[in-house]
Amino acid sequence: MQEYPRGTITFLFSDIEGSTHLWERFPKEMRAALAHHDAAIISTVTEHNGIDVRKRGEGDSHFAVFSDASDAASCAIAIHQALAAQIHPKVGALKVRIAVHTGPAELRDEDYYGPVLNHCARMRSAAHGGQTLISESTKALIEYCLPEGAELKGLGAHRLKDLLEPARIYQLTSEGLRAEFPEIRSLSAAKHNLPVQLTSFVGRETHIEAIHRLLKGKRLITLTGAGGSGKTRLSQYVAAEVIDDYVDGVWFVPLASIRDGHLVAQSISECLPISPGGRDPLATIIEEYGNATALIVLDNCEHLIKDAAEVVHALINSCPKLAFLATSREPLSIRGEYLY
Repeated sequence: MQEYPRGTITFLFSDIEGSTHLWERFPKEMRAALAHHDAAIISTVTEHNGIDVRKRGEGDSHFAVFSDASDAASCAIAIHQALAAQIHPKVGALKVRIAVHTGPAELRDEDYYGPVLNHCARMRSAAHGGQTLISESTKALIEYCLPEGAELKGLGAHRLKDLLEPARIYQLTSEGLRAEFPEIRSLSAAKHNLPVQLTSFVGRETHIEAIHRLLKGKRLITLTGAGGSGKTRLSQYVAAEVIDDYVDGVWFVPLASIRDGHLVAQSISECLPISPGGRDPLATIIEEYGNATALIVLDNCEHLIKDAAEVVHALINSCPKLAFLATSREPLSIRGEYLY
């Protein structure tokens, strides 16, 4: 049995783009397609001196480790080539997105731990089906020993969810594979005004996941708690996590410095990308965001409860696809509000 690498390791994460939709439409065909997909990835990883860490895979995702970054790059290309050749009835060729990142990780009981894994997972989430994203640390190891016909294309620096600093990302391309893709799905490309996080948020992942699930069915969630309990930072991390769910953006509205409750609507309008002018701010928001699918984060509502509640109530009634995540020491007391 091949020994699991230790120390500085190159990770390859993959998953299938649009798999949920395919499973809903073609469940029988997807079972057969996924079996071929799994077999192709496992055999390709093995052929390139890697190990497929099955216990860390979720659904159709794969998690592989390599001692040599060049092997991981060659494997990524070979995976795309193998899957492109598999044309399944109704499903077609599965489009897999891949991320490759190198860094130190801890090995325990044939599993890996450390921030490098989160980095790789966030890169994979930013990729498109058929695309391989390479981190700067991996690029430094492979740029002078690329597989024949392969190239690295710089995509610039991007903010990724949960990562403190923008990360420089590259695309690995090869002859015969698709080379042109839309801009990657990073926070840099998304519609938002979320502030850069200065510290990590380790240990609150369960809260982030729980609120994410709630937002799928609730239009107003209020995070309550004493001052200093982390409501603001939690709201910002949740907002970053759900950004792909709101095509018209996620907008953070700080209210701590507002003392006049009549300025709540104006504060919201100033944080949205709407046309300026002398119009009533609430009417302007309703006019321009009446059909928008967006999330508005209202931070520190407790000293403006009555006015904030009136504005949110009006917007929820007039903008059916608008959702709110509020932070407050006390609830807004609006019908349909969910307190967390």
